[in-house]
Formats: sequence, structure tokens, C-alpha cells
Amino acid sequence: MVTCHDELLDSPEGLERLICERVYLTNCGNLRHALVCLRRAATILQLMGLHRYKPQGMAPKLLDPSTRVSIEFTWGHIAYLERYISLLLGLPTSITSARFATDKKSAHQTDAEWFEKTQIDICELIISRNQDRTYDFTTTQNIEGLLNKVAGSMPVQWWKPMEFYPGIGPVDMMSRMISAQMQIIHYNLLTVLHLPFILQPNTLDYVFDYNRETCMYASREVLTRFIYFRSIVQVVYCCRPVDFCAFTAAMTLLLAHLSRSGQTSDEQRVGDRALIEKTLETLDELHRLNDDDLSRETARITRRLLELEKTIGNDGVAYSCQLVKAHHSSQEGADLDPSQGFCLQVPYFGYVSLAAEPRVVRRTAGPEASSFYQYATPHPGQSWLTQQLPLTISQPRFHDSQSHIDLDMPMPEIADSDEWAIQGVDTAFFDMLIGGAGVGGGRGSELGNRDTDWSNRQ
Repeated sequence: MVTCHDELLDSPEGLERLICERVYLTNCGNLRHALVCLRRAATILQLMGLHRYKPQGMAPKLLDPSTRVSIEFTWGHIAYLERYISLLLGLPTSITSARFATDKKSAHQTDAEWFEKTQIDICELIISRNQDRTYDFTTTQNIEGLLNKVAGSMPVQWWKPMEFYPGIGPVDMMSRMISAQMQIIHYNLLTVLHLPFILQPNTLDYVFDYNRETCMYASREVLTRFIYFRSIVQVVYCCRPVDFCAFTAAMTLLLAHLSRSGQTSDEQRVGDRALIEKTLETLDELHRLNDDDLSRETARITRRLLELEKTIGNDGVAYSCQLVKAHHSSQEGADLDPSQGFCLQVPYFGYVSLAAEPRVVRRTAGPEASSFYQYATPHPGQSWLTQQLPLTISQPRFHDSQSHIDLDMPMPEIADSDEWAIQGVDTAFFDMLIGGAGVGGGRGSELGNRDTDWSNRQ
């Protein structure tokens, strides 16, 4: 009842109560309610002037003198979750122009604390780029450079998989869990950063293939760490954001395979398929143990896309991805022949259609070259694999999702997890994926020199 009355919250203890409510809502999977709670906490904190708080300044009032609440930690924690959940849901942040990280770790900070602060700032940078809806290529390069710099600044041992030794204490256990979650979020940020480019039209210098390869690499890292994490922490009501990261990673990896030629390297396809199948086993087990809607829905969609991916072989079948307002099938995901494709209904967004396309051999540049979207995916040390899909200039295959919003479509309001298990993370994912495919085709000249030494990535 305390959090229902603003007059009881204007103190560090009151803000702490809101943070506890946020933890409960997030771990229950109610991201939309959690975001409302976080924005309320941020507003109250700012009205109290605590966003400008300095340790040497006037201390805020405490209801209990024995209370030990760090204002700096409270503000940073609120900003971290507010910005990250906003990014997951494809929304602007309400905390703007506030920088939390320093260029280097200070003497009183742990590695994890400094890493968390940098993620707060990086989230705002990605949100700002996404809200602009041009997905500026130079901005993307700069953000990736910052992500790589921060990752490289962390000790190598910090990136080791989470493990609990016999007799580990609760404080050390929680610290390791938080670090493991931040690692998964790091790779999720890298995935989301490059996601708008994986369906971009190819250029003759294969400029967007770096984005696709980076996006797939980061998705593999998310899933590998997710599987390990959830093999230890099997209660889904703990560190819930990792489950939403797994959804994004699984969708990214499968759609990247589905959108290109069936002649992908057998080794890479088999390896990714095995990773997805292991992810499905993990999701099924989480659903069995927790009766969890998010795990069930993620597994259902992933399993259907995996079935389609298995059809990509020597038959030359691949799939294009586009947004449609309605679908002829009366039931989402109805069992169709693989050659007919698949249609996925995304709540409050529309239908995402995966249409089977015959593989066409890449053409050299010519007068008709502009009428094709070309897809190419590089693997270090492997041959280039390409596909072309017909495109007419007057009716582009990929559209900005905002142009498809039906004014008669019911709006999501603040749906809880019982009504919408994926909470809008699916909407934000396809909005970036499809919206990004129709912009920025001329940014290839801005690429410059890229570091493609995959062995050096964290």
C-alpha cells in the first residue's frame, strides 16, 4: 500500500520501496508495469533534487536514521533499468542528457559497478539512434566502438562463465549472478545495435555483411550464456531480463539464416541449429518447472522458425520477411508446406510474413541491379553466399512499420504478462528489423576500416 501514495515516497526509503516493487514486476515478466514504476521513481527522485545529489552536499531526509541507502546507487539503478527496459520495448527513455559513467573506473568502484554505469549511457545512445528511425550508420559505428572499448577494459576473468563453488556465500553468489546477467545484456546490446542492418540491401562491397555477422555472433553469445545461466538458476523469477535477451537472440539467429540462400555453410548451420535446439530444451524445462508463459511463447515461436530453417538446404528455398496487415490463414502459424512460408501475429503490430522465395544467382552490377535486394553473409575463411529477391521501386518489400498502423487496431495500454507474455519486446524487435531494412542503403561508403578479427572479441 505504501507505493500507492506519493506522499509516502518522498524519501530514500520510499524510493527503495519503489525499487523493490520494480524488482517484483520485472521478475514476474511485467516489463510494461515495471517501466511505469521506474518512471514514477525517477520523477519523484528528480522532484526531490536527488539526481543532482553530491556526497558533500545537504543530506536528504531519512525516516529512520539507521537507514543505509546510497543515493548515487539508487539513481543509477533506476536509470539502468528504466533505459534498458525502454530499449527492450522500443520506447524513448524519460531520463535524458544524464551521464553516469566515467572514462575509467574510479578507485571506489568494482569492475562490475563501472561496467553497469557504462551500460546505462550506451542504452541511451542506442535508444536515441532508434528513435531517430534513420538508424544512422556512423552513429552505429561509434556506439559499437564504445561497446568494444568497454568490453576490452574488463578483466579477462570477469568474462568467465558463472559458477558456484561449494560453500559460496549469498553475497558472492548474487554478485556472480549480476555479472553474468550484465554479460548477457552486453551481447544483447550488440545484437540490438546491428539488428536494423541484417535485412539491408547488399552493396557491391558487402558493407552490411559485417553488421549481419556481428549480429549473429552476439546472438550466439547470448544463447550460449543463457543456456549455462538457466541451467544453474532455474527459477525464472530471478534475473528476468536474460529471458527476453534469449528471445531476441533466437529470433535474430534464425531470421538471419532464413533470409539468405540455402547454400549456407553446413558446419555453421548445423552448429547454430544445435544451439537453438539446446535453447529450446532449456525453455521447455523452465516452462515445466515454473509454468512460465514467456518460456512457453519463446519456445513456440522459436520451434516454428527452426522447422522452417531446416527446410533450407540444397532445395534453394529461402525466406523474405515483411509486415502485412492481415493474413489469409485463419490461424497463426498454421501448418503449411515450407514452400508457402509462415505468418506470425505480433500483438498490436500486425502480421510478420515469412514468404518462401526461389534462390537467384547474384548478378553483376547492371541497369537492372537496382531492382533486387541482395543478401550476402560472410563467414571468416568461407565463401560468400548470396541471394537476390525481386523488388520494385514503387512497392518496396520492406516498409517502416509506422506506415502500417491501423487506426482501428486496439492499443496495448499497460497489458500485464498474463495478457501479453512477451510484453512488446517482439513488437520492438520486428519494428527495428523491418523498419531498418528500408533505410540507409547508401551508408556503405561510411564503413571505412573495420576490425573483423573475431578471435579478439570478448
